[in-house]
Amino acid sequence: MQRAFRHLAAVLAVGIVAASCGGTSPQTAASPAATAAGTAPAVATAAATPDPIQALKAKVQGKSIILGAGSPPNLAEVTTRKAANILQETFGVTIDYKPIAATTLAAGVLSGSIHAAEVSLTRLAGLKEGGADITIFGTNDYKLDYVLIAKTAIKTVQELKGRTYVSGGNTGSSALFNNYCFGQAGMTTNDVKQTALSSSSAINTAILGGQFESAMVHADLLAQLNAKQPGQWHALCYTYKGVNETNDVWFSTAQWVKDNPDMALAITIAKTMAARWTYDKKDEWVTLAKSYVPNLEPGVAESTYDLFARQIGLWSVNSVLTLESCATDMAQLVKVGRIKVAPDCKTFVNLDYEKRALEILGKATEPKVGG
Repeated sequence: MQRAFRHLAAVLAVGIVAASCGGTSPQTAASPAATAAGTAPAVATAAATPDPIQALKAKVQGKSIILGAGSPPNLAEVTTRKAANILQETFGVTIDYKPIAATTLAAGVLSGSIHAAEVSLTRLAGLKEGGADITIFGTNDYKLDYVLIAKTAIKTVQELKGRTYVSGGNTGSSALFNNYCFGQAGMTTNDVKQTALSSSSAINTAILGGQFESAMVHADLLAQLNAKQPGQWHALCYTYKGVNETNDVWFSTAQWVKDNPDMALAITIAKTMAARWTYDKKDEWVTLAKSYVPNLEPGVAESTYDLFARQIGLWSVNSVLTLESCATDMAQLVKVGRIKVAPDCKTFVNLDYEKRALEILGKATEPKVGG
C-alpha cells in the first residue's frame, strides 16, 4: 500500500461544521411590565453549540461492529473491554467483542471478519511489510508491561548466568527486551540457557509448570504467580524503564477506516475515555477485571492494577503516537530483524482521529506514575 489517507478531511469537516452550527439568537423584546418596573430587558441565551458526542452518536448508534483484542481475556485488556462497553453505552453501538490470539485476530481484520482491533505495533509492522493495506488510527496500552522475573533465590540478573530462561527469543520486540535487561548487567542471552517459545500463553504455561528459573513475561503473570506460589518469584527488570517502543495500537484495513470514519472516531474517543476511567476508578476497574478474566486468585486484580496504573502508567489519557515515534519504532524493528525495511509511517498511520478525539474530550493531565 502506498496511499495517503484522505478520508479524514471529511471527518474534520463534519466536526468543524458541527462546532459552528450554533448561532446567536436575537434579543427578545422586554415586556411592558418589566420596562415599567425599570428591570433590564432579558436577553435570550445564545443557542448552544451541539454536543459533539451526541452528534457522533447520532451517526453510529444502532450500528454493529465486531471489535477485537489481541489476546484471550487478561488483565492488560480490561481497559480495552471498558472501551467496548463505552462504545455500547455512550454511542449505542452493538459490539461483538472478540478477545483472541493476536495472529488469529490480525488475520480476521485483514479478511474483514473482524472490523477493527488492537494489537501490537510490532505485529502490524510485519503485516505492512508483507503488503497488507492497513491503517493505524489510535494507541491503546502504549507502554510495555513485560518484566524479567526469576525465582526469589536469584537476586540479580548477573546471577542468571548458566540458569534456565524462557522468552520470545532474540528477534522482534523480544530482542529489545532481552537486550535491555541483560545489557544492563553486561550480559546477553548467550549467558543463560534460553528457550524461545512463540507465544505468551506458552511461556506462561511453562513457568506455571515449574520448567524454568526465569522468564520474560507480561507483568500480570507475576501477580498470579505470587498468588499461587507465594514468595517464590520476583521481578529483576521492568522493560518500560528502558525500552521506548509503542505497545498496542488500534487498526483496521485502510478501506474499512475510509468507509467508516465516524466509527473509527467513536472507537478512538471510547478508548481515551476508558483510559481516563482506569486511572480515576480503581474499584470499578477491579470489579470489571474480576468479571472479565476467569479464575483470578484473590488480590491479583488489585495488585495488577497498582502495577499497571500507578507504577507503569500503561495507558495514555491523551494522544501519544506520533510519526516520529513510529519511525523510531520501525528503525528498531529493522535493527533486531523483525522487518527488513522500515515502512514509511505516513502510509499507514493516521493521527487525525486522536487529534479530533482530544478536540472533543479536551486534553487531560497525565497521571503521575513511577516506581
